[in-house]
Amino acid sequence: MRCRVGGGQKVAYGTFDGVYFQDLREPTREPIKVLALTDVAQVDVLDDYGLLIVLSGVSCVSFPPTSV
Repeated sequence: MRCRVGGGQKVAYGTFDGVYFQDLREPTREPIKVLALTDVAQVDVLDDYGLLIVLSGVSCVSFPPTSV
């Protein structure tokens, strides 16, 4: 894991091979890979705008959380 964002019941992890979501209410369940991106350095959620921001390699990309 290279980075993490979350504080509620779900958390997003950034890794060398993508972005994973995990439900903290089910700690024994494996994280689910939701985005196949390389070299993820940073993830953040902008709740006010409904965006998941991912810094991957030299690119910054955004996704609506409902699409992942």
